[in-house]
Amino acid sequence: MNIWNFEFNWEDRMGPVMFINHKGKKFGFAICHRQEERCIRLFGHTSFLCSRCTGILIGFMFLLLLPIQNMTLSWFISIALMLPMTIDGLTQLIGLRESNNILRLISGILFVQGFYFILRDFYLIL
Repeated sequence: MNIWNFEFNWEDRMGPVMFINHKGKKFGFAICHRQEERCIRLFGHTSFLCSRCTGILIGFMFLLLLPIQNMTLSWFISIALMLPMTIDGLTQLIGLRESNNILRLISGILFVQGFYFILRDFYLIL
């Protein structure tokens, strides 16, 4: 018997949303906040994800397209790649500054690259 059920929907106000049904209870998670001022606009169209989530998606596409299977990065470099998004997101969250869409996009791309190598190293250790 499957007690976990995952469901993905599109909400007009929030964009992509994931729901987890567990033992009759339903929990929802917004995958992206999709605030319009934080979304990328090209040729009069607004993207369906915010700039940071778009950067994360582009970062994953880079991982799929680049032959990096034998490439290694030190943990120091991997963490350094993850720091821009972490610092950008946290300083904006606590109100120290307001980020911009280009910084969100680039920091999202860099974060995925560093995160991939850390996850891969953990997998290889196990």
